[in-house]
Amino acid sequence: MLRKIRNDFAHSVSRASLSESRHKSRVLELVREVKKLGNVYERMEGLFQKYDPTLRAFCTAVTIVLGTLDQTAFKTKEIQPPCTASLDAARTTR
Repeated sequence: MLRKIRNDFAHSVSRASLSESRHKSRVLELVREVKKLGNVYERMEGLFQKYDPTLRAFCTAVTIVLGTLDQTAFKTKEIQPPCTASLDAARTTR
């Protein structure tokens, strides 16, 4: 969803706004997905009270997405395969 919103703005020939119905519906869809993570949305929304409702929703959702990605990256461990395969150029058969 973030990619779609970004692309809409990047390819717009006129001035675009999150308040336009096209963008607003995508922001609301993003918010719906973020709210599936629990009550973190309601706790974070207060950080953006000075913004209009659509921009507040967007900023809150993006903050949560970025925080979730950061936390996931921090917790992720490199996968070590139990065995590996390699091609040995010196051992070719004909």
